[in-house]
Amino acid sequence: MPLVSPIPLNPLIDGRQSERAMLVRRGVQRLLTEMGAHVLPELSLATGRRADLVALTRHGDIWI
Repeated sequence: MPLVSPIPLNPLIDGRQSERAMLVRRGVQRLLTEMGAHVLPELSLATGRRADLVALTRHGDIWI
């Protein structure tokens, strides 16, 4: 009987995103990090929607 972990190996992959979407998210996240921003993936918004990436820049700007 195989052991099944309740915690996925990568919590950002839940089956809703295509492989291409994950590559685009990764590339944008790397670009924002190189620009000096701090990035949060998969953030729930007050409206109930979800932002794929949210970045906080050095100047205090929030990019979604």
